[in-house]
Order: sequence, then structure tokens, then C-alpha cells
Amino acid sequence: MPEAPKAKGDAKQQEFAEDQAPGPRPKAAFREAVLDSSQLTELVEGMGDVLAVAGNLTLRFRVAVEFADGEFAPPDVAAKLAAALDKVGIGVG
Repeated sequence: MPEAPKAKGDAKQQEFAEDQAPGPRPKAAFREAVLDSSQLTELVEGMGDVLAVAGNLTLRFRVAVEFADGEFAPPDVAAKLAAALDKVGIGVG
């Protein structure tokens, strides 16, 4: 029996599947939390224990610096904060 014509998207999807290996799967976070500055300090103080338990595993942390709801930094504070974060390796992008 003759095959029904395929839609354009079907042909591209088939071609992609045959010609290319699937991309890497995004890694799920092991744990997630939103920390305020005092909780981040507690994390830093406990980092030795965290790293000791992890052993040879490489832990990566994603960091986003935000203001609490309704708060904003005046331009002079924002500039100083950006410079301080750049100094410790937390830059834009």
C-alpha cells in the first residue's frame, strides 16, 4: 500500500532524529532554595560539611541576586552592589 504523504514538519522531525544524536538533557537541581543574606551566610559557614559529604562530586551552585518584594536599590547603591558582586565573580549573564 502506498504511504500517505507526510506533513513538512514530520519529514524534518524524522530527518533530525536520524541525522543527529539527541542533545544533553538538562540536569535537575538536587536541592533548591531561596536564601536571604543571613541564610546564605549560614550556607557559607556550613560549606565545609557540605563539601566533605559530597566527596569527589563537583557541586555547582546557581546564584541570582534579587531584592525582596517592593524593594529597589537607588542608583548609587546599585552601582556599588554591582561592583562588589563583580569582584566575587557574580556578574551579568
